[in-house]
Amino acid sequence: LRRLSVLLDTALELPESEHTTWLAGLDGDDVALGPTLRELLARRVSKETADLLHAPPAFTIAGAPANASELHIGDTVGPYRLERVLGRGGMGEVWLAERVDGSLKRKVALKLPHVTWAPGLAERFAREREILSGLEHPNIARLYDAGVDAQGRPYMALEYVEGQPLDEFCKAGVLSIEARLKLLLQVADAIAFAHSRLVLHRDLKPGNMLVTADGKLRLLDFGIAKLMEGDATRETVLTQVSGRALTLDYASPEQIRGEPIGTASDVYSLGVVAFELLAGARPYRLKRGSAAELEEAITGADTPLASEMADGLAVRKLLKGDLDATLNKALKKHVVERYPTIDTLAQDWRHHLAGRGVTARPDTLSYRLTRFARRHRVPLGAGAVTVAAFGLALGFGATALVILALLIGLGAALSQAKIARAHAKDAHHQAELAKQETHRAQVVQGFLTELFEANSTMQADPQAAQRTTARELLDRGASRVDDALHDAPQSRIEVMGTLANIYDQLGLGEQATELQSRRVALARQNYGARDARMAGVLLDYVFILQEGARRQEIPALLQEAIAALDAAGDPQSETRGAALREASNYWRYVSLREFLRSADEAAEFLERYFPALDITPGAHMLAARAQLAAFAFEAAEVRAQAGIEAAKRQGTAAAFLSLHSVATLASALEQQMKYEQADARYRHAIELCRRQYGEDHPEALISAAQYGNFLLSTGRTVEGDALHEVVRSRLAREDVRLDAQYRTNLAGLLGRTLLARGRPRDAAPLLLADVEDMRKTLPNSGALAVRELQLADVQAALGDVAGAQITMDQADHHWRAFADGEPTPLVDTSFAIGRARILMAAGDAAAALVLLDPARPAIPLDRLRLAIEQARAELASGNSDRSLSAVEAVLQHVQALPEGWRPVQLEASALQTRGEARLSLGDLTGAKSDLSAALAIRRAHDAPDSLWCAQLDRALAALGGEQVGPGEAVQPTQVPMRTLHAKTPSRP
Repeated sequence: LRRLSVLLDTALELPESEHTTWLAGLDGDDVALGPTLRELLARRVSKETADLLHAPPAFTIAGAPANASELHIGDTVGPYRLERVLGRGGMGEVWLAERVDGSLKRKVALKLPHVTWAPGLAERFAREREILSGLEHPNIARLYDAGVDAQGRPYMALEYVEGQPLDEFCKAGVLSIEARLKLLLQVADAIAFAHSRLVLHRDLKPGNMLVTADGKLRLLDFGIAKLMEGDATRETVLTQVSGRALTLDYASPEQIRGEPIGTASDVYSLGVVAFELLAGARPYRLKRGSAAELEEAITGADTPLASEMADGLAVRKLLKGDLDATLNKALKKHVVERYPTIDTLAQDWRHHLAGRGVTARPDTLSYRLTRFARRHRVPLGAGAVTVAAFGLALGFGATALVILALLIGLGAALSQAKIARAHAKDAHHQAELAKQETHRAQVVQGFLTELFEANSTMQADPQAAQRTTARELLDRGASRVDDALHDAPQSRIEVMGTLANIYDQLGLGEQATELQSRRVALARQNYGARDARMAGVLLDYVFILQEGARRQEIPALLQEAIAALDAAGDPQSETRGAALREASNYWRYVSLREFLRSADEAAEFLERYFPALDITPGAHMLAARAQLAAFAFEAAEVRAQAGIEAAKRQGTAAAFLSLHSVATLASALEQQMKYEQADARYRHAIELCRRQYGEDHPEALISAAQYGNFLLSTGRTVEGDALHEVVRSRLAREDVRLDAQYRTNLAGLLGRTLLARGRPRDAAPLLLADVEDMRKTLPNSGALAVRELQLADVQAALGDVAGAQITMDQADHHWRAFADGEPTPLVDTSFAIGRARILMAAGDAAAALVLLDPARPAIPLDRLRLAIEQARAELASGNSDRSLSAVEAVLQHVQALPEGWRPVQLEASALQTRGEARLSLGDLTGAKSDLSAALAIRRAHDAPDSLWCAQLDRALAALGGEQVGPGEAVQPTQVPMRTLHAKTPSRP
């Protein structure tokens, strides 16, 4: 083992690419250790450190004695019979066992430590058992029994809990930050109770926290706990025998150093668990992932903010502020700087959930500057004091965002410089890079110092200096950056990027765009066309332009970025993946052909090379929406599911990243008439929105409106109306602030079902406003064409044939421009149905029949709609038999669906058409039956003042008078063709 340790240390000093060659060069007795070394090196990354400690690989070394105490299923240990192994680790095994000595029968988790037992240990072990068995708490797994059997084997019988480890439960359930905090509060309650009984846990980790199916958490493994005497601790026999009973990844600095421990040690360990659970990563940045490096990080390295380590913008935003502060305080290296008790940490978490302030505060600027200087060995000196003083004077409002963002940007630049220095070819090159690194730090430091000193000297009144806003500070920085950093162009590029990003986050898009444009010009001068850094700068600019009026510049910028990557010999970097994704994001509203191509290319590239990157789920989602735009709903379903699977790999960011894929999948399922599956996905999307954003966020309101439309179209009118009313009430509240585009989009969604429910006059202004807005924001897009198609349908229903024709022509023009030569037969069928309805309103049934060819390719819903329109056109043309045959096929299909999963307005339209066909054929009884059934459906699901109900009332009343003779043509009543289906991606 000593030789194995020496060889492992040697291997870990080598680059990973040299491991295979090094292993092949082993000779002599070292050859026998090759397989073990290979396994250890394969598991060297920091993510797997906990697995190595918890379940070390088995070693087979010549001359080692066999394990004489190996246990098997059916063996007994004391009064317990072993059933199966629940887990094995470095400290022992845990078996599922049942008591068989005639006393209380129950399943237990039997823990069997790997230790050598001293005389008199059984009595001491029994005393530990009595103490630990007093921990009766709903969140603590009970210790039922402990002792030593007749063969001298120690055991502990613990409550058996059927559940998942905390981290696995959160990933499987895609839980939000709020839900994870609530689980952590259950852990905190259990630990606080144990502390009140003078017991420390000492080994807090997700594997010791099991969550049952109903969301109840049970804390395990108090069997290696320590007993406290006041604030100190003493070793119990159990912990002395077990040695350092801890999992290194979650250990506190004082545990690593072997110092006395108290409640603050459990605070630290819970902080690590919480950090990992909320940020999706542990709070240590490791290169080799060795135990020695991990110990050094725990005891000495600065702990980053959770928001800096988290994946995904949404998660980082949720962690910034209070949660960053609470985790930062829990993970302080020095005990006196941490929360004194678990209760105080839990209280801050509860305050955060309730929207109240927390006792933890973010580190002061002066503290961060000091740590920054210490970490990078940069002589900030008096300049740092000046920056800190002015930062404090400014009060840490939005202004602090500017300060900290600049510091973080500088930190990132220095980190990249250090990486470059580590890969330098020789000592001279390393020294040169180190000199550049220090110079860049000093340059940016000088810029920050000058910026704040200028604020001081410009304001004669100190109070006025304190009132400087973030916007004012930003504007001053942007105006001074060229002069202040004239001799340091790379630093200027970095600072300009940071300032532009802050402008963008503050909603100042015009200023962000102007600054990024200047930055691109500067980068072209200093980086050139063959530098991969140029691509990164261009992508930052593209990201700003995506929502602006200058989107048409994006293709050229992306082409330039890809060319820079090609020239730099960069075929498969994250930057290239991001460029491909931004390309698909641009084409989604411009060209269907390019959207389909670029979205598939981005999704396949990222899935192949970067499956765990946070933009990969979004790339799959865009590929799904491209298929949705082409009405290829089966392909959209496959792509959306891939997006959901990719999101599951993202840890705490999974809920946010899977949201739009879930909503897209719901829409694809609905159009295939897979109603039950669609319903589950719509509900899931709403829940994800609420957990991620809250109920008043635009995304949550849009999801609720879309699901309400689905409920109304499938006959669950009460539930759908109730959901729409909730959305309307939130829109009416003064504290729910939405910009005009969101309000217009939501109004259009809420009005989408008005035509189908008999209120075309109310639907018309809502759809018209939505169309006019989209003509400004999404001109020539497929989404606009679909919305115009819906408006034309409303106009035809109102008898405005001329207006409907004009709108239809515009829709057709916009769709052809968007399709860009891509064949779209499924979409063409939807347009043909719309045109046929206009022709029917104009009285030209013969022309309508030409368009309503039953052989047209169509999605399931359009297949039924086409058949109904064909039946109406045949009826108007005097072909009652063909009309009856066509519509009966529709009713047979629809009425075979279960109640609650039928397109009810379509069923009512089919019944009405069949009733009119029967009337034309002289079947008065059948006609009355069908029209009455259609009216019953309409009254149950239409609006109270439904135009369609009124028409059916008049038709039934007319049946009491003169009967229509057989073969006499009946002009079909104008009824809604459909609840239009194409879902427009959320805007803006």
